[in-house]
Amino acid sequence: EQAALEARVKALLALAESKDSEIGQLKGQLRAMKAQLGMEEELEAEPEPEVEVEAEVEAEVEPEPTQAPAAQGISCDVEAALGQLMEQNRAIRGELSQLKSENRMLKDRLNALGFSLEQQQHLQQHHSERLQSLGMCGGIDPLPASASSREGSSRGSLEDLLSQDGSSCCTLGESQPLSNSVDNLDSESSELPPYGGATSSDDALDASSESEGGPAVGKAGVGGATGTSEVSVACLTEKIHQMEENQHSTSEELQATLQELQDLQQVAQELSNENERLSEERALLLETLCQQGERLDELSRQADCYRAMLAQDGGAMPPLQAGDMGACGGAAGDALGLKSDGRVQELERGYLQLAESAQIEQEQLLGVQQRLTAALHAAENEHAEAESIIQNLKERNRHLERLLEAEQKSKALLAASLEDYQAAVTSGKQESARLKGHLDEERRRLAELYSLHNAGEDLDLCVLLDSARADKERLESMCANVQEELEHSQAEGHKLQTEIEKLSEELNEEKRQCSEMARTLDKLRGELEEKETEIADMKETIFELEDEVEQHRALKLHDNLIISELEGTVRKLQDQTHDYEREIKILRRKLRDESEEWRQFQTDLQMAVVIANEIKAEAQEEIDELKRQLQEEQERNHKLSMECEELKNRRQEEEHQQQAQQQQSRMFKFSPAVERDLAALRQSVVSSRKSSLAAEPSPTVKTLIKSFNSASQVSRGAASAVPTSPRTPLSPSPVKMPPAAAVSPMQVPGTQRCH
Repeated sequence: EQAALEARVKALLALAESKDSEIGQLKGQLRAMKAQLGMEEELEAEPEPEVEVEAEVEAEVEPEPTQAPAAQGISCDVEAALGQLMEQNRAIRGELSQLKSENRMLKDRLNALGFSLEQQQHLQQHHSERLQSLGMCGGIDPLPASASSREGSSRGSLEDLLSQDGSSCCTLGESQPLSNSVDNLDSESSELPPYGGATSSDDALDASSESEGGPAVGKAGVGGATGTSEVSVACLTEKIHQMEENQHSTSEELQATLQELQDLQQVAQELSNENERLSEERALLLETLCQQGERLDELSRQADCYRAMLAQDGGAMPPLQAGDMGACGGAAGDALGLKSDGRVQELERGYLQLAESAQIEQEQLLGVQQRLTAALHAAENEHAEAESIIQNLKERNRHLERLLEAEQKSKALLAASLEDYQAAVTSGKQESARLKGHLDEERRRLAELYSLHNAGEDLDLCVLLDSARADKERLESMCANVQEELEHSQAEGHKLQTEIEKLSEELNEEKRQCSEMARTLDKLRGELEEKETEIADMKETIFELEDEVEQHRALKLHDNLIISELEGTVRKLQDQTHDYEREIKILRRKLRDESEEWRQFQTDLQMAVVIANEIKAEAQEEIDELKRQLQEEQERNHKLSMECEELKNRRQEEEHQQQAQQQQSRMFKFSPAVERDLAALRQSVVSSRKSSLAAEPSPTVKTLIKSFNSASQVSRGAASAVPTSPRTPLSPSPVKMPPAAAVSPMQVPGTQRCH
């Protein structure tokens, strides 16, 4: 199975390499497309401030990482862990297939992008014509292309965050067909699976549609096509970077899988060590059982010996104090049995405590996991609420920005109109001053005319007066017109000034609201980042706790298996112990019977010993009588020797010496025979004791008497083999030894005292 898993890992690595090659091919296609569009140098030269914003949006809207289908469960059965690894590998394969589908969709989007570039010129021309017609109808000059492009580029970074279909909300009335081609791309991108970079790509496409709408007021068709292709190429580049990141994450997951496999091998080695230790304990228990079995075999052999002894004698003949020895043996067996029972009970208690502690820890860990899961769900809900709030704030901010742009444009128009009116008022004031000077000059001329009239020069006075009156009326009408125009311009200027002040107040209010919303947005982003970090920490904690729970479950399962095996062993041991106890009870009963028979045998043996002692005492009395007779005969011999000393001194000495020698030889021959008999009795007693201890059949009273008789016959035969001399009156009479009996070890000191 490990080889199969390694083969699958190698296959996944090969698939990852093929994905790398596909990514390289896509990069080549992207470079070729850049070369075709002539945008490579511009993309390399221009700074991309929107990438950071898109990265922030991706970080905000990035979905949670795919959780492994199963935690790193460690159990006594390694195959379960390998199955989990196989499930993880299947999940990785699913991700790789998802990447393949994403590559195919990117290729389709490339084709769709080529079609949209072909249609861009016609759309731009139609759009510019419509804007010119709107500008002519409204009396408002269109904005310069440079200003609109600057506004569009300044808007781009904010519109990347606010992905809405609002390209038609501009004040200049951007046309709807312009955004349809890009909306097609948006609809295609919305069909993609919810992967890591889908949001950023959609935002980029929306930003491209809006950035196309803004600069389209004054740009040419080629500039719009360039912007669209630029945004599309940036989107494709971002997609390829995301695929590379996914590839790196896949390789990291494969490395983590290999590391997990190594950990499982280490755990398997630890489990094998634990099995060896348990096998050693089992061997120790089996050794104890073997010792008990040997002890029971020994007791059974002793019982067989006792049965044989009973069958041989027809009575009870165990050795001395055999009942006590049997009782001691039974007590030793009981002690061993109790010791083994105590060991088994101790093991049972230990495993029960271990199981209880494991269950308690598992319950605690499950409770902690439930609490953390609830906290995670709450954090996810808060995260979703924060995202919705951020989205609403983005929409509101975008709307306010558009309103601000419209107000700024209207403010610029009003400022231009105000400058025109101010210039008109200034020119009116200058004209009024000029007319006032002209009026003063005419008054001066009129005064001169009056002076001439008074002087009598009234020839051309009427003509001059009429001409002066006509000039005066003409000048008064002109002055009235100029005065009316001045008042009208002043009223309009005052009105425009009030409108400008009102618009400036509204602008300040909007700026203040925008700053407040920006602060709120930054605060919400900070809170969102904190929540994301907390969620990541909680996920790591949950993963660790799940690993610990799986480890505890595995340990509990392993302990349960060991406990079940030990319980089976304990039941077997208990059954064997009950069988042994029944046999021990039977043997004790037999030993009690045999001990009673043995005590009876002991009384019989003591009776035999008493009889033997009496026979020995009689023999000792006969020996004393013989000694006394010998002493009398010696005295008599001494008297006779004193009488016959003179006649038979030398002969008598020889005879006396010969008789003394014969007597000594008889005495020497008789005493060794007695000592040999006593030694034989001692040896028989010692051998009987040893045989009783070694579970050998002991000689009975009949056999002991027979052996003593045989020993006596041997001694008599040895005595008869010695050449006998004719008895004299002084020679001692032969002593007839009675048959000896076996002497108990308890009676040996008494016999020595009798000697």
